[in-house]
Amino acid sequence: MIFLALRIVPRSRGEKSALSKLTHQLNVRVSADVYERIEKLARKDRRTLGEVARMIMEGALQEAERNESLARFSDSRTLGAPYSTRVSEVTQEQVRAGLRIIFENAPLPVVERVTEFISERAARYQEANSGVPAQRRG
Repeated sequence: MIFLALRIVPRSRGEKSALSKLTHQLNVRVSADVYERIEKLARKDRRTLGEVARMIMEGALQEAERNESLARFSDSRTLGAPYSTRVSEVTQEQVRAGLRIIFENAPLPVVERVTEFISERAARYQEANSGVPAQRRG
């Protein structure tokens, strides 16, 4: 693990307030892989590590707020976590994006049909590949 230290400086809008003068230190522990990926983005866009980390944090914060809780944010991130080497990452991300849109916007009967379809297919492929019958739902 690598420590990435960030200095948080609240932005002021308009006049200078006491809050705009405050500086906050935030130490974040990230894996070497994450650190290298942030470094790569920083080099590519000719930005500092702090700028890139701030942009990532702001985007993640917006997503967490959209999910209304850290638990739901964490759950939504795990949907995209595992990648298969069998199918391109682009294809996998298209499927995940489509599912997110369906789960967030489609009527409940549509969500239930999609869930049932995916569960049935997953059970079939699991059974075919492992030789062990998958557990069937109710």
